[in-house]
Amino acid sequence: MSTSRIIWIDYCKAIAITLVIMLHIAIPNPYRTIIYSFIIPIFFLLSGMFACPDKYPTSKVFFQQKTLRLLVPYLFFNAVTYIYWCFIARHQGADAESVISLWKPILGALLGIEAWMEHCKPLWFLPCLMMAEWIFYLLVRLSKGHTFLLLFTVLITTTIGFVFSKLNLSLPYTIGGALSMILFYYAGYWARSNNFFQLLHNYSHRRSLLIWLSISIIALGICAWLSVQTSESNVFNNTYGNLFYALPAAVCGSLGIVTLGISLYNILPTSRCLIYIGKHTMTILALHLMVAGWIKGVTYYLFHLSLNIYDSLWVKVLFAITIITVCLPLCYAYDWVVKKWKLHKIVSTSTK
Repeated sequence: MSTSRIIWIDYCKAIAITLVIMLHIAIPNPYRTIIYSFIIPIFFLLSGMFACPDKYPTSKVFFQQKTLRLLVPYLFFNAVTYIYWCFIARHQGADAESVISLWKPILGALLGIEAWMEHCKPLWFLPCLMMAEWIFYLLVRLSKGHTFLLLFTVLITTTIGFVFSKLNLSLPYTIGGALSMILFYYAGYWARSNNFFQLLHNYSHRRSLLIWLSISIIALGICAWLSVQTSESNVFNNTYGNLFYALPAAVCGSLGIVTLGISLYNILPTSRCLIYIGKHTMTILALHLMVAGWIKGVTYYLFHLSLNIYDSLWVKVLFAITIITVCLPLCYAYDWVVKKWKLHKIVSTSTK
């Protein structure tokens, strides 16, 4: 396993971002409900694995570096997608029949309100993740190194988030969702702090492939059963239905994706494609809807194919793969811009 990158985590993120795209191209139920039950928790879990609050000498340094790491790409991608939406996207498809103020998406981006971000709704996740990182850092500082105190404050914080969900309180920057997801962020942090990486590395070989695949299938199967017992989970709305089903479904789904990522690592230890996708999940998150519009435009205007072809589940899978493929050169272009502007030391390309 590389010391610079943890490959199986890149694989997990590659799987997760593919599922995100499947959701956004209108995958039907029950697949949609199942994926929604764990897709945001798994990203918080993986992000928490890279949380190192102690490496920052002061709180000021932490807030400066963490904020810039997510805020700069958030503003950049908002600007790019807003310009594209203003001049092209809002004149095409369903948006052409709606009257949306040009100021509404700007306010949505500034306040982190997903419902107003017509130009790129998936970007709500970045300020939500930033809020979670801030909150968790404060909890770590509050606990002063006491493990059980940190766990207690995490549980209280998560409970507050779930209370907000029951009260239907809508907060800017999806703070309610960030509070609810702190438990998963902490789980990732705990895994790293307790050498969980090394444990997984010790059992990441072909002889254990059947074990990891079995765990993945069982966990995802349980997740599927639990998730359809309640209403759909939406972190951006901070709604989860019956928590008795929703919370275990999120745990099982996250476990299933982690073990599936490890299984892929056993089969393909150095897949450059999966590593690259996992490294650039933020760019793909920001641009995949724009790319989806391009592809639909080509099939409709150039090849004169009906958009009904996208109703098939298998076509949706191929569509998602095509979207990711087209996104890859855009990821390279974003990396070039970051290096050109000398931002590579402060910004992130991944959702970790």
